[in-house]
Amino acid sequence: EFCGVPGVGKTQIGIQLSVDVQIPEIFGGLGGQAVYIDAEGSFMAERAADMAAAALSHLKSVASHPDADPDQQSSVAALQIDDFLSGIHVYSCHDYVQLLAVVNLLPDFIRSHPNIKLVVVDSIAAHFRHDFDDY
Repeated sequence: EFCGVPGVGKTQIGIQLSVDVQIPEIFGGLGGQAVYIDAEGSFMAERAADMAAAALSHLKSVASHPDADPDQQSSVAALQIDDFLSGIHVYSCHDYVQLLAVVNLLPDFIRSHPNIKLVVVDSIAAHFRHDFDDY
């Protein structure tokens, strides 16, 4: 769980983890996919694409090292930014009813997509905190 005042980077961490969870196992990653439940309306595909491009650039750099495993070179040659983006399953929830519905359907989705290794909820409290005076 990450918490903090607005603007400290909680969403950025969630998006970064959604990209990083997809790093292939040959590079020491999980080679998985992510579910990103966006209750804040803050998920930006452009930002995810930027992070995916940076991750891909780093993987290419690692694979081009003289001591790199040849399997790393062939693995990274097939990777594209769109591969990272398609590995992030985004659900936008505009109210607490949608949020609860997605959370209730999540176990079935994960069973049908066994490669899911990460679930990000940004933010679980978003639709419930409006009743508090101190927000």
